[in-house]
Amino acid sequence: MKFTAWSVFVDFALMGGLLVLGQYLRAKIKLFQSLLLPAALIAGALAWVLGPNGIHILPFSNSVGTYASILIILVFASMPIGDEPVNWKKSGRGIGEMFSNLTGIALAQYGLGMAISLYILGLVWKLHPGFGLMLATGFYGGHGTAAAVGSAFESLGCWDEALALGMTSATVGIIGGYNWRSFFNQLGYSQKDNKFHNYTF
Repeated sequence: MKFTAWSVFVDFALMGGLLVLGQYLRAKIKLFQSLLLPAALIAGALAWVLGPNGIHILPFSNSVGTYASILIILVFASMPIGDEPVNWKKSGRGIGEMFSNLTGIALAQYGLGMAISLYILGLVWKLHPGFGLMLATGFYGGHGTAAAVGSAFESLGCWDEALALGMTSATVGIIGGYNWRSFFNQLGYSQKDNKFHNYTF
């Protein structure tokens, strides 16, 4: 299929329609609400089932998988927009605590993921050396970071499955994180019990 401007229009129209449908299903189906599944994730699952990788009902173009690596640029570029000026005297301690918190989490996830991949899973299956890296990239960084790093691997021609693995790991991280937080909320914990809540939620 030849990729044209019309292909982009059709792809975005289908994605928009699926997002609306995902929001509707989330509002109507109690299971989705209890699992705290976002509408975008539901829409993505529908696109996977109904699109070219599923039962071929929705006519997505062959380039639909490349949009994430391009649109993530807009996400990163627009993050500072609307931020209020920082009072460094009042926020310094909180920023330091947040930095230590996130750095420790990142080092633990990346280090543990790569160690398990190289020294345990690698003994059972023949895995790419970056398998553990992409697991942590998606789980810790989310879909945006997975798209950026996975696309870099693909552009180098050294690992075509990196993007898919990162996106899968990010999805597991989102669903697990939502439900883990919901579990603690049901036990009586809340954001007020977390001294980092002003910076992490």
